[in-house]
Amino acid sequence: MKASFRLVRPAHSMAVPRRSGHYGDMTRQGPSKDIDESDLEVTHPKDYAAGVPAVLVSLQRGIEQMGALRTARTLTRLNQRHGFDCPGCAWPETPGHRKPAEFCENGAKAVAEEATLRTVTPEFFAEHSIADLEGKTDYWLGQQGRLTHPMVLTPGATHYRPIDWDGAYALIAEHLNGLASPDEAVFYTSGRTSNEAAFLYQLMIRSYGTNNMPDCSNMCHESSGSALTESIGIGKGFILTSETTSTQTDILFYDTTKPVLFKEGELLILTPDAVLGAIEVKKHVTRTELEQALTKLSDIVEMTRYNIAPKFFGPFAYENSVDADPLLSAIKASVRGSDRRIINCVSIGESLFARYWTYNPDGSSRQRYDRWHAYNLQMKAPAYFLMNVVSHLCRKSVDEFESLWFPTEGKEPFKVGEATRFDP
Repeated sequence: MKASFRLVRPAHSMAVPRRSGHYGDMTRQGPSKDIDESDLEVTHPKDYAAGVPAVLVSLQRGIEQMGALRTARTLTRLNQRHGFDCPGCAWPETPGHRKPAEFCENGAKAVAEEATLRTVTPEFFAEHSIADLEGKTDYWLGQQGRLTHPMVLTPGATHYRPIDWDGAYALIAEHLNGLASPDEAVFYTSGRTSNEAAFLYQLMIRSYGTNNMPDCSNMCHESSGSALTESIGIGKGFILTSETTSTQTDILFYDTTKPVLFKEGELLILTPDAVLGAIEVKKHVTRTELEQALTKLSDIVEMTRYNIAPKFFGPFAYENSVDADPLLSAIKASVRGSDRRIINCVSIGESLFARYWTYNPDGSSRQRYDRWHAYNLQMKAPAYFLMNVVSHLCRKSVDEFESLWFPTEGKEPFKVGEATRFDP
Protein backbone atom coordinates (compact mmCIF):
# COMPACT_ATOMS: atom_id res chain seq x y z
CA MET A 1 0.00 0.00 0.00
CA LYS A 2 1.31 3.43 -0.90
CA ALA A 3 0.16 6.82 0.36
CA SER A 4 0.44 10.17 -1.35
CA PHE A 5 -0.01 13.50 0.42
CA ARG A 6 -0.13 17.01 -0.98
CA LEU A 7 0.38 20.31 0.81
CA VAL A 8 -2.17 22.98 -0.14
CA ARG A 9 -2.80 26.38 1.37
CA PRO A 10 -6.17 27.27 2.87
CA ALA A 11 -7.74 30.70 2.59
CA HIS A 12 -6.05 33.59 4.41
CA SER A 13 -8.97 33.86 6.83
CA MET A 14 -10.55 30.63 7.97
CA ALA A 15 -13.66 32.44 9.18
CA VAL A 16 -14.58 34.45 6.07
CA PRO A 17 -17.97 33.22 4.81
CA ARG A 18 -18.60 32.69 1.15
CA ARG A 19 -21.26 35.16 0.05
CA SER A 20 -22.46 36.76 -3.09
CA GLY A 21 -22.65 40.47 -3.80
CA HIS A 22 -20.21 43.24 -4.51
CA TYR A 23 -18.02 45.56 -2.55
CA GLY A 24 -17.33 48.40 -4.90
CA ASP A 25 -16.14 46.61 -8.05
CA MET A 26 -15.10 43.54 -6.09
CA THR A 27 -17.08 40.32 -6.21
CA ARG A 28 -16.78 37.76 -3.43
CA GLN A 29 -18.22 35.02 -5.60
CA GLY A 30 -16.42 33.17 -8.37
CA PRO A 31 -17.95 32.92 -11.84
CA SER A 32 -20.81 30.45 -12.16
CA LYS A 33 -20.38 30.06 -15.92
CA ASP A 34 -17.26 28.43 -17.33
CA ILE A 35 -15.42 29.84 -20.34
CA ASP A 36 -16.39 28.57 -23.78
CA GLU A 37 -13.49 28.48 -26.22
CA SER A 38 -15.90 28.55 -29.14
CA ASP A 39 -16.66 32.15 -28.15
CA LEU A 40 -13.07 33.22 -28.78
CA GLU A 41 -12.48 35.60 -31.67
CA VAL A 42 -9.26 35.79 -33.69
CA THR A 43 -8.42 39.39 -34.57
CA HIS A 44 -5.62 41.06 -36.48
CA PRO A 45 -2.29 41.24 -34.62
CA LYS A 46 -1.77 44.30 -32.44
CA ASP A 47 1.00 46.72 -33.36
CA TYR A 48 2.03 47.10 -29.72
CA ALA A 49 2.73 44.83 -26.75
CA ALA A 50 1.28 45.34 -23.27
CA GLY A 51 1.15 49.09 -22.54
CA VAL A 52 -1.87 50.84 -21.02
CA PRO A 53 -4.34 47.96 -21.67
CA ALA A 54 -2.11 45.58 -19.69
CA VAL A 55 -2.00 48.01 -16.77
CA LEU A 56 -5.79 48.38 -16.79
CA VAL A 57 -6.37 44.61 -17.02
CA SER A 58 -3.92 44.01 -14.14
CA LEU A 59 -5.79 46.47 -11.93
CA GLN A 60 -9.15 45.06 -13.01
CA ARG A 61 -8.19 41.50 -12.05
CA GLY A 62 -6.87 42.66 -8.69
CA ILE A 63 -9.86 44.80 -7.80
CA GLU A 64 -12.30 42.07 -8.83
CA GLN A 65 -10.75 39.58 -6.41
CA MET A 66 -9.11 41.70 -3.70
CA GLY A 67 -10.81 45.09 -3.72
CA ALA A 68 -9.06 48.40 -4.32
CA LEU A 69 -7.25 48.75 -0.97
CA ARG A 70 -5.96 45.17 -0.83
CA THR A 71 -4.88 45.43 -4.49
CA ALA A 72 -2.85 48.57 -3.76
CA ARG A 73 -1.23 47.06 -0.67
CA THR A 74 -0.42 43.78 -2.43
CA LEU A 75 0.94 45.02 -5.77
CA THR A 76 3.15 47.66 -4.14
CA ARG A 77 4.88 44.87 -2.18
CA LEU A 78 5.20 42.45 -5.09
CA ASN A 79 8.89 41.68 -5.87
CA GLN A 80 9.99 44.51 -3.57
CA ARG A 81 12.99 44.17 -1.27
CA HIS A 82 10.81 44.13 1.86
CA GLY A 83 7.80 42.53 0.18
CA PHE A 84 7.35 39.07 -1.33
CA ASP A 85 8.32 37.21 -4.50
CA CYS A 86 5.88 36.76 -7.34
CA PRO A 87 4.36 33.24 -7.32
CA GLY A 88 4.13 33.30 -11.12
CA CYS A 89 7.81 33.35 -12.18
CA ALA A 90 11.43 33.91 -11.12
CA TRP A 91 11.44 37.70 -11.38
CA PRO A 92 15.08 38.93 -11.27
CA GLU A 93 16.16 40.47 -7.98
CA THR A 94 17.96 43.60 -9.10
CA PRO A 95 20.32 45.31 -6.63
CA GLY A 96 19.70 48.80 -5.32
CA HIS A 97 16.54 50.76 -6.12
CA ARG A 98 13.50 48.95 -7.47
CA LYS A 99 10.67 50.43 -9.49
CA PRO A 100 7.20 50.81 -7.93
CA ALA A 101 5.78 48.20 -10.34
CA GLU A 102 8.19 45.25 -10.42
CA PHE A 103 5.80 42.78 -12.04
CA CYS A 104 4.07 41.89 -15.30
CA GLU A 105 0.39 41.45 -16.14
CA ASN A 106 0.48 37.70 -15.55
CA GLY A 107 2.19 38.26 -12.20
CA ALA A 108 -0.60 40.61 -11.14
CA LYS A 109 -3.18 37.99 -12.14
CA ALA A 110 -1.34 35.25 -10.21
CA VAL A 111 -1.20 37.38 -7.08
CA ALA A 112 -4.89 38.29 -7.40
CA GLU A 113 -5.78 34.59 -7.46
CA GLU A 114 -3.55 33.89 -4.44
CA ALA A 115 -4.67 36.87 -2.33
CA THR A 116 -8.32 36.68 -3.35
CA LEU A 117 -11.09 37.26 -0.85
CA ARG A 118 -13.24 34.68 -2.60
CA THR A 119 -13.65 31.54 -0.51
CA VAL A 120 -14.74 27.99 -1.23
CA THR A 121 -16.85 26.56 1.60
CA PRO A 122 -18.25 23.05 2.16
CA GLU A 123 -21.47 24.22 0.49
CA PHE A 124 -19.57 24.58 -2.79
CA PHE A 125 -18.50 20.92 -2.71
CA ALA A 126 -22.00 19.82 -1.72
CA GLU A 127 -23.26 21.57 -4.86
CA HIS A 128 -20.56 20.23 -7.22
CA SER A 129 -19.76 16.54 -7.56
CA ILE A 130 -16.35 15.15 -8.55
CA ALA A 131 -17.69 14.46 -12.05
CA ASP A 132 -18.91 18.05 -12.28
CA LEU A 133 -15.57 19.49 -11.17
CA GLU A 134 -13.67 17.26 -13.61
CA GLY A 135 -15.63 18.88 -16.44
CA LYS A 136 -14.59 22.41 -15.46
CA THR A 137 -11.56 24.27 -16.82
CA ASP A 138 -8.56 25.09 -14.64
CA TYR A 139 -9.43 28.76 -15.03
CA TRP A 140 -12.94 28.30 -13.62
CA LEU A 141 -11.67 26.21 -10.71
CA GLY A 142 -8.95 28.75 -9.85
CA GLN A 143 -11.43 31.62 -9.94
CA GLN A 144 -13.68 30.11 -7.27
CA GLY A 145 -11.41 31.12 -4.37
CA ARG A 146 -9.55 29.62 -1.42
CA LEU A 147 -10.53 26.66 0.76
CA THR A 148 -11.98 27.44 4.19
CA HIS A 149 -12.10 23.91 5.62
CA PRO A 150 -10.24 20.60 5.23
CA MET A 151 -12.13 18.38 2.80
CA VAL A 152 -11.99 14.62 2.29
CA LEU A 153 -13.12 12.25 -0.45
CA THR A 154 -14.04 8.91 1.09
CA PRO A 155 -14.02 5.66 -0.93
CA GLY A 156 -17.10 5.41 -3.15
CA ALA A 157 -18.23 8.99 -2.49
CA THR A 158 -19.23 11.36 -5.30
CA HIS A 159 -18.61 14.60 -3.36
CA TYR A 160 -15.94 15.98 -1.09
CA ARG A 161 -17.21 16.43 2.45
CA PRO A 162 -15.84 18.61 5.29
CA ILE A 163 -13.71 17.14 8.06
CA ASP A 164 -12.37 18.91 11.13
CA TRP A 165 -8.64 19.36 11.62
CA ASP A 166 -8.38 16.68 14.32
CA GLY A 167 -10.14 14.23 12.03
CA ALA A 168 -7.89 15.17 9.09
CA TYR A 169 -4.71 14.67 11.10
CA ALA A 170 -6.01 11.37 12.50
CA LEU A 171 -6.80 10.12 8.97
CA ILE A 172 -3.32 11.05 7.73
CA ALA A 173 -1.67 9.43 10.76
CA GLU A 174 -3.70 6.25 10.24
CA HIS A 175 -2.43 5.88 6.67
CA LEU A 176 1.17 6.75 7.52
CA ASN A 177 1.28 4.36 10.47
CA GLY A 178 -0.20 1.62 8.30
CA LEU A 179 2.69 1.61 5.82
CA ALA A 180 5.39 -1.04 6.00
CA SER A 181 8.07 1.59 5.40
CA PRO A 182 8.17 5.41 5.39
CA ASP A 183 9.55 5.18 1.85
CA GLU A 184 6.16 3.92 0.65
CA ALA A 185 4.77 7.43 1.19
CA VAL A 186 5.13 10.26 -1.32
CA PHE A 187 4.75 13.88 -0.18
CA TYR A 188 4.01 16.44 -2.88
CA THR A 189 4.08 20.21 -2.59
CA SER A 190 3.19 22.81 -5.18
CA GLY A 191 5.47 25.61 -6.34
CA ARG A 192 2.76 28.02 -5.17
CA THR A 193 3.31 26.97 -1.55
CA SER A 194 5.20 29.52 0.54
CA ASN A 195 8.84 28.86 1.45
CA GLU A 196 7.95 28.89 5.14
CA ALA A 197 5.18 26.29 4.78
CA ALA A 198 7.33 24.09 2.52
CA PHE A 199 10.24 24.27 5.02
CA LEU A 200 8.06 23.05 7.91
CA TYR A 201 6.52 20.42 5.65
CA GLN A 202 9.89 18.91 4.71
CA LEU A 203 10.98 18.88 8.37
CA MET A 204 7.93 16.81 9.22
CA ILE A 205 8.58 14.46 6.28
CA ARG A 206 12.22 13.90 7.18
CA SER A 207 11.25 13.35 10.82
CA TYR A 208 8.85 10.71 9.58
CA GLY A 209 11.79 8.99 7.89
CA THR A 210 11.79 9.55 4.12
CA ASN A 211 13.05 11.93 1.46
CA ASN A 212 10.26 11.15 -1.03
CA MET A 213 9.39 14.78 -1.72
CA PRO A 214 8.84 15.37 -5.45
CA ASP A 215 8.13 19.04 -6.14
CA CYS A 216 6.50 20.75 -9.07
CA SER A 217 9.78 20.68 -11.05
CA ASN A 218 9.98 16.90 -10.69
CA MET A 219 6.36 16.39 -11.63
CA CYS A 220 6.33 18.77 -14.60
CA HIS A 221 9.81 18.30 -16.05
CA GLU A 222 10.87 14.77 -15.13
CA SER A 223 9.95 13.39 -18.54
CA SER A 224 11.87 16.01 -20.51
CA GLY A 225 14.85 15.72 -18.17
CA SER A 226 14.92 11.94 -18.48
CA ALA A 227 14.78 12.12 -22.26
CA LEU A 228 17.59 14.69 -22.37
CA THR A 229 19.75 12.54 -20.08
CA GLU A 230 19.26 9.58 -22.38
CA SER A 231 20.64 11.48 -25.39
CA ILE A 232 23.23 13.78 -23.77
CA GLY A 233 25.55 12.55 -21.04
CA ILE A 234 27.43 14.72 -18.54
CA GLY A 235 30.60 13.90 -16.64
CA LYS A 236 34.21 14.93 -16.17
CA GLY A 237 37.43 13.49 -17.49
CA PHE A 238 39.65 13.20 -20.54
CA ILE A 239 39.54 13.13 -24.34
CA LEU A 240 41.84 10.65 -26.01
CA THR A 241 43.10 10.50 -29.60
CA SER A 242 45.71 8.29 -31.23
CA GLU A 243 48.15 11.19 -30.90
CA THR A 244 47.39 13.00 -27.65
CA THR A 245 45.32 13.14 -24.45
CA SER A 246 43.65 16.21 -23.01
CA THR A 247 44.12 17.31 -19.43
CA GLN A 248 41.18 16.60 -17.12
CA THR A 249 38.14 18.74 -17.92
CA ASP A 250 35.63 19.83 -15.26
CA ILE A 251 32.46 19.22 -17.31
CA LEU A 252 32.15 17.14 -20.47
CA PHE A 253 28.98 16.76 -22.53
CA TYR A 254 28.89 13.68 -24.72
CA ASP A 255 26.65 11.80 -27.14
CA THR A 256 25.35 8.73 -25.33
CA THR A 257 24.76 6.95 -28.65
CA LYS A 258 28.54 6.85 -29.20
CA PRO A 259 30.84 4.34 -27.48
CA VAL A 260 32.72 5.49 -24.37
CA LEU A 261 36.27 4.29 -23.76
CA PHE A 262 35.90 4.36 -19.97
CA LYS A 263 33.20 5.35 -17.49
CA GLU A 264 33.16 4.99 -13.72
CA GLY A 265 30.76 7.24 -11.86
CA GLU A 266 31.24 10.71 -13.33
CA LEU A 267 34.76 9.98 -14.63
CA LEU A 268 34.95 9.59 -18.42
CA ILE A 269 37.47 8.91 -21.14
CA LEU A 270 36.00 9.87 -24.52
CA THR A 271 37.02 9.83 -28.15
CA PRO A 272 36.58 13.17 -29.95
CA ASP A 273 33.60 11.99 -31.99
CA ALA A 274 31.52 11.57 -28.79
CA VAL A 275 32.26 15.03 -27.37
CA LEU A 276 29.46 17.61 -27.49
CA GLY A 277 31.04 20.25 -25.28
CA ALA A 278 33.32 21.16 -22.41
CA ILE A 279 33.22 23.70 -19.57
CA GLU A 280 35.98 24.72 -17.20
CA VAL A 281 34.57 25.88 -13.84
CA LYS A 282 36.49 28.23 -11.56
CA LYS A 283 35.63 30.01 -8.34
CA HIS A 284 37.98 32.91 -9.01
CA VAL A 285 40.40 33.42 -11.89
CA THR A 286 43.26 35.81 -12.45
CA ARG A 287 44.00 36.93 -15.99
CA THR A 288 46.74 34.31 -16.24
CA GLU A 289 44.43 31.53 -15.00
CA LEU A 290 41.75 32.69 -17.43
CA GLU A 291 44.19 32.52 -20.34
CA GLN A 292 45.19 29.00 -19.28
CA ALA A 293 41.55 27.84 -19.07
CA LEU A 294 40.73 29.36 -22.47
CA THR A 295 43.79 27.78 -24.11
CA LYS A 296 42.92 24.41 -22.57
CA LEU A 297 39.40 24.59 -23.99
CA SER A 298 40.60 25.79 -27.40
CA ASP A 299 42.93 22.79 -27.53
CA ILE A 300 39.92 20.53 -26.88
CA VAL A 301 37.95 22.31 -29.61
CA GLU A 302 40.78 21.56 -32.02
CA MET A 303 40.84 17.91 -30.93
CA THR A 304 37.12 17.57 -31.81
CA ARG A 305 37.24 19.58 -35.05
CA TYR A 306 36.12 16.64 -37.23
CA ASN A 307 33.01 16.09 -35.10
CA ILE A 308 30.30 18.04 -36.97
CA ALA A 309 27.65 17.78 -34.20
CA PRO A 310 26.60 21.07 -32.50
CA LYS A 311 29.01 21.71 -29.64
CA PHE A 312 29.61 24.18 -26.82
CA PHE A 313 32.89 25.24 -25.21
CA GLY A 314 33.47 27.93 -22.61
CA PRO A 315 34.78 28.73 -19.09
CA PHE A 316 32.59 29.72 -16.14
CA ALA A 317 33.89 31.62 -13.09
CA TYR A 318 31.79 32.44 -10.03
CA GLU A 319 33.67 35.61 -9.12
CA ASN A 320 34.67 38.51 -11.34
CA SER A 321 38.36 39.31 -11.48
CA VAL A 322 38.86 40.73 -15.01
CA ASP A 323 37.32 43.45 -17.13
CA ALA A 324 35.87 43.21 -20.63
CA ASP A 325 38.99 44.26 -22.57
CA PRO A 326 41.37 41.77 -20.88
CA LEU A 327 38.75 39.06 -21.32
CA LEU A 328 38.43 39.70 -25.05
CA SER A 329 42.21 39.81 -25.42
CA ALA A 330 42.57 36.48 -23.61
CA ILE A 331 39.90 34.85 -25.79
CA LYS A 332 41.53 36.12 -28.97
CA ALA A 333 44.97 34.93 -27.85
CA SER A 334 43.72 31.41 -27.10
CA VAL A 335 41.95 31.05 -30.45
CA ARG A 336 44.99 32.20 -32.48
CA GLY A 337 42.80 33.29 -35.39
CA SER A 338 41.68 29.73 -36.16
CA ASP A 339 38.06 28.74 -36.78
CA ARG A 340 38.99 25.33 -35.31
CA ARG A 341 39.60 26.77 -31.81
CA ILE A 342 36.43 28.85 -31.24
CA ILE A 343 35.29 29.54 -27.67
CA ASN A 344 31.51 29.97 -27.72
CA CYS A 345 30.77 31.78 -24.47
CA VAL A 346 32.45 33.00 -21.27
CA SER A 347 30.78 33.89 -17.98
CA ILE A 348 32.79 35.76 -15.34
CA GLY A 349 31.11 36.67 -12.06
CA GLU A 350 27.53 37.89 -11.95
CA SER A 351 27.55 40.24 -14.94
CA LEU A 352 30.47 39.86 -17.40
CA PHE A 353 29.56 37.70 -20.37
CA ALA A 354 31.11 37.15 -23.80
CA ARG A 355 29.70 35.37 -26.84
CA TYR A 356 31.06 34.50 -30.28
CA TRP A 357 28.99 35.55 -33.27
CA THR A 358 29.54 33.87 -36.64
CA TYR A 359 27.14 36.41 -38.17
CA ASN A 360 26.26 39.90 -36.98
CA PRO A 361 23.57 39.56 -34.28
CA ASP A 362 21.68 42.60 -35.61
CA GLY A 363 20.79 40.52 -38.69
CA SER A 364 22.00 43.23 -41.08
CA SER A 365 24.15 40.88 -43.14
CA ARG A 366 24.72 37.20 -43.85
CA GLN A 367 28.40 37.77 -44.47
CA ARG A 368 30.80 36.24 -41.96
CA TYR A 369 31.20 38.44 -38.89
CA ASP A 370 33.52 36.32 -36.67
CA ARG A 371 33.56 38.49 -33.55
CA TRP A 372 33.18 38.14 -29.82
CA HIS A 373 30.97 40.64 -28.04
CA ALA A 374 31.44 41.34 -24.33
CA TYR A 375 28.42 42.40 -22.27
CA ASN A 376 27.66 43.78 -18.82
CA LEU A 377 24.43 41.90 -18.14
CA GLN A 378 23.70 43.09 -14.59
CA MET A 379 23.59 39.80 -12.66
CA LYS A 380 22.36 37.77 -15.67
CA ALA A 381 25.68 36.41 -16.99
CA PRO A 382 25.34 32.89 -15.45
CA ALA A 383 21.78 32.57 -16.75
CA TYR A 384 22.81 33.58 -20.29
CA PHE A 385 25.72 31.14 -20.12
CA LEU A 386 23.49 28.20 -19.14
CA MET A 387 20.87 29.09 -21.73
CA ASN A 388 23.57 29.21 -24.40
CA VAL A 389 24.70 25.73 -23.37
CA VAL A 390 21.17 24.49 -24.04
CA SER A 391 20.90 26.58 -27.21
CA HIS A 392 24.11 25.18 -28.72
CA LEU A 393 23.34 21.56 -27.83
CA CYS A 394 19.61 21.68 -28.73
CA ARG A 395 19.66 24.43 -31.34
CA LYS A 396 16.54 23.56 -33.31
CA SER A 397 14.26 23.46 -30.29
CA VAL A 398 15.56 26.74 -28.86
CA ASP A 399 15.47 28.53 -32.22
CA GLU A 400 11.79 27.66 -32.61
CA PHE A 401 10.95 29.07 -29.17
CA GLU A 402 13.68 31.69 -28.70
CA SER A 403 11.37 34.20 -26.99
CA LEU A 404 10.76 31.66 -24.22
CA TRP A 405 14.45 31.06 -23.57
CA PHE A 406 15.97 34.54 -23.71
CA PRO A 407 14.82 38.02 -22.58
CA THR A 408 13.13 39.91 -25.42
CA GLU A 409 15.39 42.97 -25.09
CA GLY A 410 18.45 40.86 -25.95
CA LYS A 411 22.06 41.48 -24.98
CA GLU A 412 23.20 44.05 -27.54
CA PRO A 413 22.09 47.15 -25.56
CA PHE A 414 24.54 46.00 -22.86
CA LYS A 415 27.58 45.47 -25.10
CA VAL A 416 30.79 46.90 -23.62
CA GLY A 417 33.36 45.67 -26.15
CA GLU A 418 34.14 43.44 -29.10
CA ALA A 419 37.06 41.63 -30.69
CA THR A 420 37.50 40.10 -34.14
CA ARG A 421 38.82 36.59 -34.56
CA PHE A 422 41.43 37.84 -37.00
CA ASP A 423 44.42 40.02 -36.30
CA PRO A 424 43.84 43.71 -37.23
